[in-house]
Amino acid sequence: MRKVILLFFLVFVLFLLTLNLPKVNNYNHSSYVNSSYSINYSEYVKLKYNKVNKSLTENCKLLWRYSFKCALEYALNYTNLEKVSFIAKKLEGNSVQQKVWNVLKWEDKNIKYNWSKATLQPTVIEYAGSRVKIIRKGIWYQTPEETIEKRSGICGDYAILTAALLIDMNVTPYVAVINFTSGLSHAAVLVKIDGWFFVLDQHLPPMDLGTYYKDWLFYRTKFGCRKIVSLHLFRVIPGRVSKVIDVGFVNASEMKKEDYIISYRDLKALSNAVMVEFEKKGLNPDYNLKGLKPGSYLPAGYTSGKYWTFKFPHYADYYNPVFYKQYSKYFFSQIYRDVKIDAESCNSVWVNCSKSDSDLIFHVLLAKKY
Repeated sequence: MRKVILLFFLVFVLFLLTLNLPKVNNYNHSSYVNSSYSINYSEYVKLKYNKVNKSLTENCKLLWRYSFKCALEYALNYTNLEKVSFIAKKLEGNSVQQKVWNVLKWEDKNIKYNWSKATLQPTVIEYAGSRVKIIRKGIWYQTPEETIEKRSGICGDYAILTAALLIDMNVTPYVAVINFTSGLSHAAVLVKIDGWFFVLDQHLPPMDLGTYYKDWLFYRTKFGCRKIVSLHLFRVIPGRVSKVIDVGFVNASEMKKEDYIISYRDLKALSNAVMVEFEKKGLNPDYNLKGLKPGSYLPAGYTSGKYWTFKFPHYADYYNPVFYKQYSKYFFSQIYRDVKIDAESCNSVWVNCSKSDSDLIFHVLLAKKY
């Protein structure tokens, strides 16, 4: 009987203690959506009349405004590259990954897609010898400097600007014409890093080929999903008139083979990387907080706790460890922007990164310890 009474007393004491323990409050939920988009034709010119029977590419000097391949020769020549060198210097990084990340981040902030230009009809011209007559003004290509000055452009303009900035940073760009089953096409830039090709398409993040294929097929629903048939790659060698080398095609089946699959080790590494960034802000990674859920009691010695959930749609697909450092800082910057006020009043943190289908989920627990 005495043992029963003692056991009852211990249970009662534990109950009273839990009444005084602070709970973890489920404070917020945030989501971030990648908004990369655009689609257009790669060539925008129709020849109505040609007295000298020369092809378009034989008269690139006259007609480069209206032919994408010709535009690569003239819009990316030494003269035009020099005019955007000042921007490239601002975007320099200590690695190819950082340079690529800086370029996409800058373009996303400073250049807007020109939808009105994209809806124009193809330009119709006639030419003979050195004479060019515009019959109907339609879509045309810009130099990198013009895209910066206008702060807008279509996919071809973005690709030319991206290539120009990378060339100035001593990074080799491959300009790609993306062909779809619909007959439409699109322009972007590829770079090769650590054996992987990454597509740079106006917005963060850079994507490996398999992810880029899925991005068009499944994730761009707002602008109409597209099935890629192939990428037609061109390499530009700068000169007074730049040389354009036809590298060839990468078909869809080859693209799908270059698709990094995120692992448990990656998720753990991202969790730790974000905690390291919190540690720089004065919060200590605290193993005692691991596994706590909203509404659960904090251990003894804590005065308060707040639980945050951040969802990054499709980033489980977008992620590739080649850009581990850039992703780590990106995820932390997005998270800290929302939790800054609470973080400044706390001294302990625990972060867990998981994936749900194609999404990355970060669970962040902030707490104040005596």
